[in-house]
Amino acid sequence: MRTGKLRFFLLISVYSFFIAFLNGCGSGQGTATPTGTAPSAPTGVTVTAGNKQVSISWTAVSDATSYNIYWSTTSGVTKTTGTKVTSNTNSYIHPSLTNGTTYYYVVTAVDNDGESIESSEVNAMPASTNWASVSAGALHTIAIKRDDTLYTLWAWGYNASGRLGDGTTTNRTTPTQIGTATTWSSVSAGVYHTVAIKTDGTLWAWGYNELYGQLGDGTTTNKDVPTQIGAETTWSSVFSGEHHTAAIKTNGTLWAWGRNNSGQLGDGTIISKTTPTQIGAETTWSSVSGGGWHTVARKSDGTLWAWGDNYYGQLGDGTTTDRTTPTKIP
Repeated sequence: MRTGKLRFFLLISVYSFFIAFLNGCGSGQGTATPTGTAPSAPTGVTVTAGNKQVSISWTAVSDATSYNIYWSTTSGVTKTTGTKVTSNTNSYIHPSLTNGTTYYYVVTAVDNDGESIESSEVNAMPASTNWASVSAGALHTIAIKRDDTLYTLWAWGYNASGRLGDGTTTNRTTPTQIGTATTWSSVSAGVYHTVAIKTDGTLWAWGYNELYGQLGDGTTTNKDVPTQIGAETTWSSVFSGEHHTAAIKTNGTLWAWGRNNSGQLGDGTIISKTTPTQIGAETTWSSVSGGGWHTVARKSDGTLWAWGDNYYGQLGDGTTTDRTTPTKIP
């Protein structure tokens, strides 16, 4: 009996050892340990900013099954600090962003063996691409950009006398935002100065103002930032000439100021004015435009009027005689 029991015990021990051996070799139900390595980090990451979105792309990583994009509004984004989104291709469009905010990104590759380290960081600032209006001066440009209900002012070009309005006299070769106001309605770039109206009907001017007072603030001092002209809130349209400005109020009245050597203001004199001066008593003016030394305008009945310098017949009245008051053009 003792010999039989010993044989049975030995058989059980051998069987148990054999089963354990098979499991250890992966032939049973055990789990094998992965022997691969995680993919390399994506390279060639580029970003392109759009209106409320950023487009991201990178060089595809061999054998990657997906990619993780980590983003933040703070530089130094990592897998730990960033917000993760996933893409199954080597590009991604990040939507619903805030224009004017800088976004930072890193990208990782994912395959069956794990996730790579982060790529090099890139960043982009989404911005509106909707230009609402633009005006060209002699050597500078002013434009209004629309972003939903926000209307911002931008300028570039020659900046002598502060005509761009950015607080400097430094030339700009790309559109530069002027201030932080978001309520610009219309703008006109003259030869040396700029005028604009906000959505609340207020009038603003900046740039060259020496000698003639074409800004309309009652001085002959240059201004390098938008300066409110008076307190009225009923300005409808405005146009800047070389050294004079003309505007229309919401009640249809016509106003002008600045240089008046050829009668371009239309008040019957050749005396310059440093503040807005009403021209006549009519209340049917609908549009106005100022040239170098002359002015033209339309009334609501469709008639055309002109005044100022007429040396080359630019008024269109069949003569070369200057006019100091609005003259109807046949």
